[in-house]
Amino acid sequence: MKIGFIGAGHVGTSLGRYFIEQGETVVGYASRTVEQAKDSAELTGTRAFTSNQELVAACDWLFLTVSDTAIPAVFHDIEAMLRPGMRVFHCSGAASAHLLAANAKRTYAVLSLHPILAFPSKTTPLDSSTIFTLEGDAEALVAVQATVQRWGNEAPIIKAEQKALYHAACVTCSNLVNGLVHTSQQLFAEAGLSGEVAEQAFRQLFLQNAQNIYAHGPVAALTGPIERGDAATVAKHVAVIPTAYQQTYRVMSQAVVEVAKIKHPSRNYAEIDKQLNITR
Repeated sequence: MKIGFIGAGHVGTSLGRYFIEQGETVVGYASRTVEQAKDSAELTGTRAFTSNQELVAACDWLFLTVSDTAIPAVFHDIEAMLRPGMRVFHCSGAASAHLLAANAKRTYAVLSLHPILAFPSKTTPLDSSTIFTLEGDAEALVAVQATVQRWGNEAPIIKAEQKALYHAACVTCSNLVNGLVHTSQQLFAEAGLSGEVAEQAFRQLFLQNAQNIYAHGPVAALTGPIERGDAATVAKHVAVIPTAYQQTYRVMSQAVVEVAKIKHPSRNYAEIDKQLNITR
């Protein structure tokens, strides 16, 4: 198979690099600007195409690695160029492959392939631990799943109606953590710590906790006043946290209470529920 990408950003370029590492043929990239395509082509040792039409003609697996909002417009532009037997992918975590299935008489397959990974750069490394979730046309899914598994990666197939919830799960353990760390930094500042010390503090706490969660899971790794059933400390927190951060603290503390109850099913957390204004 020959693989091409429309969209020369972080996801498309990193995927292209990984596919090549697995022995697949990547023909190259087309993008909004020739400069972007050339950059990704150089990073992958492939070709920069000057038009979408030229790239579509050169591949049989086509990836639309553009923003979610741009997928429909890009697909509309290239749909008439698609040939029988082609497989067309987008890499959105939240959108279904149905986004590409407007033509009921199509002779090409439409799929979504979403890597569970953050992509901070065009050279984000992938390996066999990267999970690729798949969704789309049933017959094509089986063959694509077999290919991904041959690379050594897990490739679970999910239903179209599960995509949004699945993506919410990804965001919760990834992007939302950024918001929590930022809130922590603001509270350190409110408590009088300098920016440099606050940064050192959050790095140390965050990394240690992340390592514990990775090694033992969120239940076994849980520590702190809620886990101990220390309602007095929680009350002190609620009393002094600025209004701007009260909701974040209360909502996340409610989630921690649920984890604590799993870890200590016989422990009574009613007083902490009271401090957090939780009604059950």
